[in-house]
Order: sequence, then structure tokens, then C-alpha cells
Amino acid sequence: MAYLRADYKDPPPAEINTCVSIRKVKKRVWAGMSSQKVVAHYLVAEAEELGYRAKFLSAAAFGQKKNDVMLTVNGSKLSVEVKGMSGPKAAIAMFDKSVRRRNVPQEIDKLAEAFAAIISVGGTTLAQLLEKNSYGRGFLGALDFYKDHMDGAIGLAEDKNSPPSGKIPRDFISKDPRICQAARSIVLANLKDGGDTYFAVHDKSDDSVRFWYTGYGTNILDAPRFPTLKEIALDTYGGASLGATRIALKIRI
Repeated sequence: MAYLRADYKDPPPAEINTCVSIRKVKKRVWAGMSSQKVVAHYLVAEAEELGYRAKFLSAAAFGQKKNDVMLTVNGSKLSVEVKGMSGPKAAIAMFDKSVRRRNVPQEIDKLAEAFAAIISVGGTTLAQLLEKNSYGRGFLGALDFYKDHMDGAIGLAEDKNSPPSGKIPRDFISKDPRICQAARSIVLANLKDGGDTYFAVHDKSDDSVRFWYTGYGTNILDAPRFPTLKEIALDTYGGASLGATRIALKIRI
């Protein structure tokens, strides 16, 4: 079965509530501030408007492996994950993972399995073809199937004939509610593991801020729950890192 084409097409958006009760977006002037500091000042102001005592504790510098923003509200510490975005419809890179053949993060494997269940190749799901041809269920199985049957350049940075930053299938993007829900669960698990009570985005095009409750800790700021995702994608992210291919989960909310 040489050089099959993936003929999967996304279904029309499901009739679901994709962004329930998002707090009204407010705009202030934040000239020259990082997204972390913009969000920190914004949330302190939000807390004070609710009648709480609030204080900004810290914001992570670029590349630092610590919580993006730390606040105290009425004496309790709160952690916030922050993402900057270039516009209201821009994709957000939620996280990136270093992937090697000897070490595939479980989040990447789970997302690949979810994609395999919905991608159709010649009328058969990718998941069925992987099982039938003994490729394995996870990310590497999907990658090798595409490499063998569709595009010989697909693979990790360490693979023969693949580009220096790696190349993954272009089919790994979808609006299908099933995979969006799977990705949402993975995102929330990562936020919980990081101890983040809130997730916030700073739209750099107009300096607006939106934020949501992750389900972890006390929702003292009365934020809406983390929304349903509109679209997700797996893609390479920058160059290889110490020989590992960087794979990012990108979302639209």
C-alpha cells in the first residue's frame, strides 16, 4: 500500500457551547510590559475590584522553569499560566515537548492516538491501519506509517531523510470535538500538575486580557471554566534541541 493519501476532512463545527460565560474583556494601557506582567497587573486590579487584598509576587522571565505569575489574594498564593497571542484568532502554543525515538512524552502519544482514531486513509481509519500493519498505536507508529507510505521526509530530527527540525504529518490538525476534548483534558492535567489555578491570555494586538479557572484550587476571582477548544494541532516547534525534535500542541479557543 504505497503512497496513500489521507482523505480525512474535518466535520462542520459541532453545536456545542464553545466559550461559555467568558469574563468581559477589559483593556488597559500596558506599554512595554511582558505578557506575564500585563496579566499580573490585570488580575491584581480584578481582585481589588472584587473587594480583595491582592499583591503581585513574581513573573517568570523568558525561559525560566517556574510558574509564569504568582499573586496573593487575601493572603493566599495563586499561580497563573500565561500565554501571549498576536491576535484574537491566533493559535496558542500550550506546550512543547522534546521527542526522541527512545523517549516520547505520554502527552504526545495520547494526542497521536486520538488523531489516528479520526484520520481516514482510503476509507480506513489510521488507527486500524497501524494495527493491521503492526506499526504500534502511538506517535512513532503514526510517524513511521506516514514516512513509509506518504512522505519519506516525515520523521524526527534524528531520522534519515528528515529535515533538521523534523517533519510531522500535516493531517495532525483538527476541529473535531472528540480530539479537541482529548487535548483539553491533557492541557488541564498539565495546568494542574503545574499548580496553576488560572490560565490567562494576553492579546498583544489590543492589550486585552482574558482568563479562565483551571479547576485546580479555589476560584476566588470567579472566573469561567477553561473553555472548549475550537481547534488543535501538533506541529514542530523551532529547531531541534540537543538532537531532540520539539513538538508543540497548538490550540485555538
